[in-house]
Amino acid sequence: VIELITGMVLIMRPDLLFDGGPETAPHTLVAVKFFGVMGAAFGGISLVLGRFLNEPFVMGRVSLIIIMYHLLISFQCYGAYYGGYLPNLGAFGVHLTLAVFFVILYLRSKK
Repeated sequence: VIELITGMVLIMRPDLLFDGGPETAPHTLVAVKFFGVMGAAFGGISLVLGRFLNEPFVMGRVSLIIIMYHLLISFQCYGAYYGGYLPNLGAFGVHLTLAVFFVILYLRSKK
């Protein structure tokens, strides 16, 4: 749900996450909106799978994909912040927190 909402916000207001000053190239905003579309789609797919899929093996694999996604995005956000492309570490913190949250859920389901 968080990824779905964040993706929709990123599509409509990319300036809330991305530091888009007057020197920002138009293709940069297009790329940011593409990421918003991907995030919204990923969130929607995760929501549907979580609600309607009861196969433990598949859910375990889907959980691992979600964990890797959030870890990789958090590393990218960290690098983008120190590169001066993101105005704060909020996106890094959110994705790292979600990765840890999903790791905990994954490990609890393996008991």
